[in-house]
Amino acid sequence: MRIRLILTLALVLLSSCKSPKDGTCGKDSDCKEGVCVFSKCQECAVNTDCKDGKVCENNQCIVAPVVSVPENLTPASTASVCSDTGTVHFDFNQYEIKAADRDMLTEIATCLRTKPDSKITVSGNTDERGTVEYNLALGEKRAKAVSQYLQNSGINDSRMHVVSYGKEKPVDPEHNEEAWAKNRRTDITAE
Repeated sequence: MRIRLILTLALVLLSSCKSPKDGTCGKDSDCKEGVCVFSKCQECAVNTDCKDGKVCENNQCIVAPVVSVPENLTPASTASVCSDTGTVHFDFNQYEIKAADRDMLTEIATCLRTKPDSKITVSGNTDERGTVEYNLALGEKRAKAVSQYLQNSGINDSRMHVVSYGKEKPVDPEHNEEAWAKNRRTDITAE
């Protein structure tokens, strides 16, 4: 009887652990270290989860890429060729910036540095699947990930208006994977 009581008490204590052995979670506080990302304990979800100037990539904090502006780049030389607009696409239920989009964001940051008075809107969007609340939150995470990348590239956050439209502004109204892939995006537009 005493052994059964001890085993029961041990099971109760183990089941209330903050970080389950299988790494599953329902909220950030379920993880001993890091954050809860789609029901899994991860080191980070966005750049602000990382310290010491690191950025979040594939849910791990890594040293941020160094972005430099060529010395010969002036507002006059870039006025006709640089763009401060663009679109970043995301995988389903993700808000990590893909390597393929980083070059474009670096170019946008370079362009914005040559136009110190310009401001942009960074708007996060999702496909139609999921609740309104979930998609607004995911759209915000996508927009903040892009905004954080631009901040890490030297653009002051006061120059960016971050907004989430969730699933309310699709670019493709169809109901298939091709359309959904187009709608999972963050748009960067000049104000």
